[in-house]
Amino acid sequence: HSKTAYELATHPKIREIADQFYGCSAALGTLNLRKSLVNDLPETTTELYHCDPNSPWFIKFFFYLNDVTMNGGPFTYVRGSHKNKFDGWNQSYRWDQDKMVKMYGEDRIDYITANVGDLIIGNTTGLHKGSKVKDIERSMFTINYVIHPEDFNKNKTCVVNKDFVKGKDRVF
Repeated sequence: HSKTAYELATHPKIREIADQFYGCSAALGTLNLRKSLVNDLPETTTELYHCDPNSPWFIKFFFYLNDVTMNGGPFTYVRGSHKNKFDGWNQSYRWDQDKMVKMYGEDRIDYITANVGDLIIGNTTGLHKGSKVKDIERSMFTINYVIHPEDFNKNKTCVVNKDFVKGKDRVF
């Protein structure tokens, strides 16, 4: 329900956490609702480790909409990777489990299981993934708070000065 999503995303406690994280007034970025299905497909997209590239620094709030066990696709985070990334981390966008264990060690990988309604908060400029669900679907509502504009399109259109026309009532 969109009204419930909006109320949750703008809840004073959520805003307070985001503002304290940044040390200033944060803005609501994107919201998404994700359902991960049980299947036999190989791990792909958000099931592989990655760093969110759409803002230089932001905080994400994950609300589990069902209980999530180790077989239910827990949010998985490489502890400390928001500050220390391995050499060559920016040569690819997705990495598998073996690479993370080799680079950081199994002891730095946190699998965050929780119950329906629990909140997980993460700085997703660090390496993370949603582990593949094995025996139960996972539903999750995600809220981004930012202090920089989110940029999902790295191929921007640019208007150069020679194309800029000034007029009385128009810019172009």
